[in-house]
Amino acid sequence: MSPQRIGGVRVLRATTSLASPVYQYSGLVVWVRGERVEHINVSGPDYKTQEGIGVGSTELEVRAKLGRPERVDEHRDSSGRKYETYYVYGKLSVELNLDTNGTVTLLNTNVNRC
Repeated sequence: MSPQRIGGVRVLRATTSLASPVYQYSGLVVWVRGERVEHINVSGPDYKTQEGIGVGSTELEVRAKLGRPERVDEHRDSSGRKYETYYVYGKLSVELNLDTNGTVTLLNTNVNRC
């Protein structure tokens, strides 16, 4: 499939899964159901929340701008070493993945929960 444009943005790849079409941009993946955006996954530093939080933000910046998360999930490997932390802000429908240095590596949002 050759690149296409949606809303003026060049789409690198568009596929269709059983759940919904997926549009992959540089650092951004968008899932669509029907004509509605369902889920957004941000893995690049060019996209930020309205509070300025995005990939590369520190844990201190996240807490200063978004406050205390509603839920914190730590993921550990088989030896018990923490390799990732999820901050869940349900009221914002945002989940942030932080690496062991406390830096945001991924931002997810489920638009249906907004």
